[in-house]
Amino acid sequence: MNQLPEPFIEYLKPFNKAYVDKFIKVRTWIFEASDVLLTEKMSYQMPTFFYKKVVCHIGLFNKHLSLFPTPKAIEVFKDRLKDYKTSKGTIQMPYDKVLDKNLIQDIIKFNLSEQKK
Repeated sequence: MNQLPEPFIEYLKPFNKAYVDKFIKVRTWIFEASDVLLTEKMSYQMPTFFYKKVVCHIGLFNKHLSLFPTPKAIEVFKDRLKDYKTSKGTIQMPYDKVLDKNLIQDIIKFNLSEQKK
């Protein structure tokens, strides 16, 4: 894993340190879960992790960090996501709750395995 890309740094500037720290933690976990080289870029005005296609986006909001994996990942992990607000393509992770490293990494591994098929 390398330094934050400049567009990510710009994206994070308006957010307080606690939110940025959570973002950095999730970013680290994404790289740890990956067995391939991921590309980082901005897409839909959010930090995005890309392999052959999008692995996930991360968005910071006022009260939560959102992970945008894929609708299929949300469906596959729906039982483990019952404590989070979800939609077809989004998982909202409140800042006041502990982030679930295993869940996040399992979602990333799933999305990468789907891209390798």
